[in-house]
Amino acid sequence: MTSISADMASFFQAVKQVNLLAPAFAIVCGDLVHRPDDVSFASFNAVRATCRVRLYAVPGERDVTLKLRNDAMDQFRSLIGSETFSFTHNGFRFIGIHSDLFKMPIPVETDNHLAWIEKELLQTRWDACKPVMVSHHPLFVERLDEPESWLNIPTAHRSQLWGLYRQYRVQAVLSGHLRRYAGIRLQDILMVTAESVTATMDQSPTGFRLWFSDGSRLTGCRFIPLYRRIPPENPVTPGTDITTQETAETCIANLRFLDAAKEWTGMLQGLSNNSEINPERLRDHVAGDIGQITCPDGGIYTLNPLGSDPACSVPGHVLPSVYAAQEPERRAVMQPMYRNRLLPAGLPVVESNTRPESGAQSRNALD
Repeated sequence: MTSISADMASFFQAVKQVNLLAPAFAIVCGDLVHRPDDVSFASFNAVRATCRVRLYAVPGERDVTLKLRNDAMDQFRSLIGSETFSFTHNGFRFIGIHSDLFKMPIPVETDNHLAWIEKELLQTRWDACKPVMVSHHPLFVERLDEPESWLNIPTAHRSQLWGLYRQYRVQAVLSGHLRRYAGIRLQDILMVTAESVTATMDQSPTGFRLWFSDGSRLTGCRFIPLYRRIPPENPVTPGTDITTQETAETCIANLRFLDAAKEWTGMLQGLSNNSEINPERLRDHVAGDIGQITCPDGGIYTLNPLGSDPACSVPGHVLPSVYAAQEPERRAVMQPMYRNRLLPAGLPVVESNTRPESGAQSRNALD
């Protein structure tokens, strides 16, 4: 997160969209605030109170200060609640852990946390539940043996956690921190890092993931872009003396708005990828006349089916493909990204308006 006003506006919009989609619950994977002070946490709590589904959260490094301290953890517990959670839903056990304790260990706290994690995982065997882990930091980004960095969990604790996850047959590890999508499947464990609702690191759209299951496995997820109404007019007037770069940037901004409005419209209507969207259906998402959304260079917009980018007829006016520059072998693994809303290793997206069943049994939820 970057500033209280901008971040809370984005969070509020995300909560509004969550309320419309009505999933069984929602999870925030850390960095609830940019600066852990009373004002920031009060703002978070005010927006959280508008969420009509049960909301769970784990802390990120910004929530407990970048240098972990006992008093920072006490502040989080006092103002937000427990830094861990565990609950059962639809045959799955969701276990939220405090990954900062492995990035910046506090001897007794970290050891106790490891013991708590193993106890929770052991309980999944007694309850015949499939464990899904939730944390702020991912265990790793690309390789289990990758070097330690700001992005991942240090190797010693990474090895301990991975051993537990393998032993207790964890289905998936869901995380945040990277502010971009990353996904890989290793030894039957799905590792997914979701986008941010405030700002991303790779120019991809802001938003969140909606997950689906059939009771025996996670069957897929869909990226939900953070939707904002399209501006009533372009910031520049066609034909005025502006640079080629300025017209291109204006057009690309239009394409981003159109893409978000198109995908959001499709989601609310329960449409699948490759479905056509009638441009007239976007009128509710335009603060004015839809005819005013035009290319400053006179290009013609094509909306294109769901899952595909809208296009402009002017060369160079193209939404950036944030993964195009990646090396081919990595791109092959990372191909199922936000654009086609699929999961790694061929796990299919669920293209329906089915919602997870209700009835989660919980403790330490953010009510």
